[in-house]
Amino acid sequence: MLEITHKTGRQFELLELFGRLETSNAEVLESKISHIINNSKSLDIIFNLSKLEFCSSYGLRIFIKLKKDLAPYEGRIFFINSPDLFLELLDMTGLRNQFIFAGNLSDLWNKLLS
Repeated sequence: MLEITHKTGRQFELLELFGRLETSNAEVLESKISHIINNSKSLDIIFNLSKLEFCSSYGLRIFIKLKKDLAPYEGRIFFINSPDLFLELLDMTGLRNQFIFAGNLSDLWNKLLS
């Protein structure tokens, strides 16, 4: 099961993922992302993964597609509180350098402001 909380900031969208991101429930995240792209003023998206228990290869595909979809708008994807298993998946696929990571929201702000 996957649950998503969504908060809108002045310059970003924050999505917190709870549970397992699998093929069977990925459409929930895809729908949320589509809504953001079509209705948001900001296309910088922060994913808080502190409660993510699992991410399938299909879930990883969603993030890759999102990066491609945001490119024309100069939107960015950030991950905070990423679990080790998610980072290992990105390392194994050679995709880790395609995204921006920070330990938490405060670390991300410091990284962006420096």
